[in-house]
Amino acid sequence: RILLLDGELWAATQPAVQRHWLQRLHGLLTEDDIGAWNAQALVRTGLIDSLVVLLSSGALVPAGSHMLAARLMLRVWHSVAYSADATQHVRDYVCSTLRPRDGPADGSAEVQLLALRMLTKMTSHAWLVLNDARDAAAAASPVRRGNSGDESGRASGREIEEVPHAGARAVVALLQPQLLLLFLQPGCEPRSVILALRLLVSLLLLSRRFPLAVPFERTFLDGGGREQLEVLL
Repeated sequence: RILLLDGELWAATQPAVQRHWLQRLHGLLTEDDIGAWNAQALVRTGLIDSLVVLLSSGALVPAGSHMLAARLMLRVWHSVAYSADATQHVRDYVCSTLRPRDGPADGSAEVQLLALRMLTKMTSHAWLVLNDARDAAAAASPVRRGNSGDESGRASGREIEEVPHAGARAVVALLQPQLLLLFLQPGCEPRSVILALRLLVSLLLLSRRFPLAVPFERTFLDGGGREQLEVLL
């Protein structure tokens, strides 16, 4: 944590050394129980907020290591038990990448695209875990036959009350309508606008299928999201 917070040290470090140590941290995030334990240990040491500070300092941009650091932050955040504080850190950093297209080359645009692409993949993963939960609930529920002889009583997505995966739950908590609408403002990077629109549509569809677990559509409508979207488009 102390080393990550030392922006001057990182700025003075050779690019190859920066990449080496960030890749070593990535290597701890294996797809098994050990990787999950490592991710949780890294969070307990303050990795996410330390990376936010380091990324914000700009010390990694000249060497191009900021992309590795941003990816590490998002991977760790998605791999651990849901934390409102960690999610707020990630939200604050993603918002900080919003810059005018003609602004200084500080790496924000690259990180913004990386973050939106990773969040798009994570949203697809949320679809998978929620569909699996619906199928498991349907398999466990008794089947009742209606008057017409059709099968009814199967569990549906509307009965799933919570996203059953911590990382997917964090993604749903992060991607609120007002956050995505920020990336549709005039002057935003066109590729970011496309990714934000894809996320918006995907979450509206996901919310329609799983309204209790993903109240995105209700939040979008109650907050005037439809009207704001009409103005922006």
